[in-house]
Amino acid sequence: MTELNLTKTSQLDTFAACTIVSKNYFSYALTLRSSFLKNNPGGDFYILIVDAKDPAFKADDGCNIVWVEDLDIPNFTSYAMRYDILELNTNVKPTFLLSLLKKYQKVTYIDPDIKVYRSLDIIFNRLSDYSIVLTPHIVSPMMDDMKPGEVDFLINGQFNLGFIGVSNTESAIKMLEWWQARCLEQGYNEPSQGIFVDQKWINLVPCIFSGVYIEKSFGCNMAYWNLHERMLGKNKEEWLVNKDEPLYFFHFSGLLLNDENDISKYQNRFNLIQRPDLKEIFSAYRQELRDNGHLNYQIIKYGFSTFDDGKLISSIARRLYTIEEYPVNSISPFSVGSKFYEFCQRNNLFSTPGGAKSYNTYNTNHNDVRLKIIRGGMKLAYRLLGVDKYPLLLKYMIYIASVRNQRNIFK
Repeated sequence: MTELNLTKTSQLDTFAACTIVSKNYFSYALTLRSSFLKNNPGGDFYILIVDAKDPAFKADDGCNIVWVEDLDIPNFTSYAMRYDILELNTNVKPTFLLSLLKKYQKVTYIDPDIKVYRSLDIIFNRLSDYSIVLTPHIVSPMMDDMKPGEVDFLINGQFNLGFIGVSNTESAIKMLEWWQARCLEQGYNEPSQGIFVDQKWINLVPCIFSGVYIEKSFGCNMAYWNLHERMLGKNKEEWLVNKDEPLYFFHFSGLLLNDENDISKYQNRFNLIQRPDLKEIFSAYRQELRDNGHLNYQIIKYGFSTFDDGKLISSIARRLYTIEEYPVNSISPFSVGSKFYEFCQRNNLFSTPGGAKSYNTYNTNHNDVRLKIIRGGMKLAYRLLGVDKYPLLLKYMIYIASVRNQRNIFK
């Protein structure tokens, strides 16, 4: 394992790719790294670890490792407290890309749950003529009512930021600096407020920056969200999409490792029984993750998940931290001696193991007694407010769906 200090050099190397993970996801990064280097000889690959720095953490010899604490993000601990694991992993992306452009002419960010199946010359060649390369979620209409649908892309972003390519140009640098500022200050996972981590911001990029190329090849960023328009096949040499386009990279987003028929936990359109064309790559990918130590890595605790005394930081606490005023150079917010720890203790804001179970539209039990109580409360509110004022309550509920807009509830 090689730890790197990415300082600016006068002679830029040609191209590199990178990914970002916390330690529990490291098997995904190793799988991606292997597939990229196999298909792109001459390129370099970097892994940014968004986790507490650990000298004892081991990886394969030759892995180019960068720790997030070494990116020189001012007052980094405040961001580590403000954002949860998903938000922090995504929000440091532009900062990491900027650091790599000090050394390379062309850089691609690739999500760790992607596997590369072919040379990415199609992307790096685009970056000879363009500053920024993006891949849209879909390039044809979705005609059913399954999930995800077109409305989901209006909510979460029209481009998938599991991939982005940038070249060392003035336009790309300006875009990354703008994106970095937006991510670090407003990179919340709050679709109800119009923002979704790093991804939603990129909707604006083709409008306000020059040199943007939208890569619509069916073989780039094939994933659960575009399977309605893409079928996988194979000739003697390689995988093909829709019989004639090479498969460049597949995005295994939302993979459930132990469900052999599942495609993604984020969709309900297909499974592998309905899509036998995908069975071989899914089976092989699951095995590669196991071979790369997933069972050992997945149990590693996220280093920014607790205060120094081991108490779990709740999602509500993180949001409230963003609206409290703490001196930039004050004691670490993770310290039991910090004012923020005292605030959490006073308001009973510590989380409990298993208390932050993920609920979403795919797994919510609508017969849950708690939901029935909430629905009863809404019926009562309608009767009290009447037909004209009830919509105002619903609009207000959208506003307070963000804990950042609920400061007066806590003391």
